[in-house]
Amino acid sequence: MLTTGRSKPPRIYITSDGDDFDPFVFDQWRSEGYQVAYIPYNGNLKAYKNLLMHIGDNLELGEHYALIAYDEAATAALDACIKPHHHMVALIAC
Repeated sequence: MLTTGRSKPPRIYITSDGDDFDPFVFDQWRSEGYQVAYIPYNGNLKAYKNLLMHIGDNLELGEHYALIAYDEAATAALDACIKPHHHMVALIAC
């Protein structure tokens, strides 16, 4: 498990096309100690890029997150994350 040196669990954001995602994947990450959230991609690239750009805005010093992107959201996330994002330590495109 990734550790941040703080009491809060490390964060993983999962993103994919559509409004829902396989809950089994969330359960697996949570069982490893991660805090997991879902970000749907609805095809609006401009709004999606803006959302991804601001994920880390409310994180404290020393907190980090990883983004795991599937399907068309993976292509959009790679496009959106060409430049570094505040507090992002990994982008995994599947």
